[in-house]
Amino acid sequence: MAKNKSSHGTEAKVLRELGINEAYQLGMYLVDQYRGTCLSCRYTIPTRLASVESQVQLEEAVKVAVVDVITRHPMLQVGVKDAKSKTPPPSWIQLPSLDLTNHIHWRCLEEHDDFEQVVQNAFCASSPERLLRPAR
Repeated sequence: MAKNKSSHGTEAKVLRELGINEAYQLGMYLVDQYRGTCLSCRYTIPTRLASVESQVQLEEAVKVAVVDVITRHPMLQVGVKDAKSKTPPPSWIQLPSLDLTNHIHWRCLEEHDDFEQVVQNAFCASSPERLLRPAR
């Protein structure tokens, strides 16, 4: 397969061009008809990791689990190259790396904190402004 430079200067392997349906979905996203996706998770923490002193161990355990899932599922290891281009057409590329600090953010709440409000504030703070305004 062909290789191209990614924005980080490492080689990105081009896997294939987007199919018709994938190109349609990308087009809808680019004209603001599809919005980004936010995911919030609430877990019961195992007792052995529930103390404040175990925060680092807890974060490491979750990171290891996420890396395991990504490693097992190749579709979680790709990105789209030339998303706004007609020539060359948009293509799936193998991501050379993935920085989980861009995707996993920890918030430690006190008992009196309003979980739903904290989640709403986090979504608003992390979403591009276009996601917060009504669709056209």
